[in-house]
Amino acid sequence: MAKLKASTIHSFASDSTTQSRKHSIKANETKVKGKNKVDLKSLCRNDDDDLVASLHDVSNNFGKIFENINVNHGTMASAWCKTEEREQRMDEKVNKVLDEVMKLDDISPSEALEVATILMAEEHKLRIFYQAPTNMKKQYAIDLLKEK
Repeated sequence: MAKLKASTIHSFASDSTTQSRKHSIKANETKVKGKNKVDLKSLCRNDDDDLVASLHDVSNNFGKIFENINVNHGTMASAWCKTEEREQRMDEKVNKVLDEVMKLDDISPSEALEVATILMAEEHKLRIFYQAPTNMKKQYAIDLLKEK
């Protein structure tokens, strides 16, 4: 490196696909007794600073990514809990309707299931069933089965 007239050093680096690419780095020049000399310490320091800055950026980005993942996991867990609670309420409602229908005299278990299915599918009919006195519930259940 006796005499360098250009102030740009070209370095070659290959990536994982073994393709080479050209990377230009501007080197600082110092004059020593009329000769141009590249300051390699300054060049390495700049590369180290760039590498440290890049690693710092990557580290910050990972932190943000993990924060977002935690927020998303919290949202998903909350949604799952709500879904599970909703399904549990629905199961309790079905059991309550089925218990009420099975209390009726002269209604077979298969008929009770059919009536409960109809009542759960049509909310307004379920309200009518619950509001009706006990003696009318049986007739209402029989009428529901006839409609089907």
